[in-house]
Amino acid sequence: FSNNNTWIVHVKHELMCARGVVQKLHFGKKPCKLVYQSTDSEIVFAWLTDDFELYSCFTPLITKDEVVAQVNKLATG
Repeated sequence: FSNNNTWIVHVKHELMCARGVVQKLHFGKKPCKLVYQSTDSEIVFAWLTDDFELYSCFTPLITKDEVVAQVNKLATG
């Protein structure tokens, strides 16, 4: 990041994004087990199981299949 203000804006954005994903997983009208959000600037993937919660952020240039493959690789060790 070029300066502190840019970094602060980035961190605030990431926290707001994480807050929205947690809301969808736990507190929505119909809580989800998986969340996949794609924007021009990022892909956010969250997965809720009985054993763990996984939150991840990817570049928007990666495909959905690649996201799933990376998350599965992480989850299975």
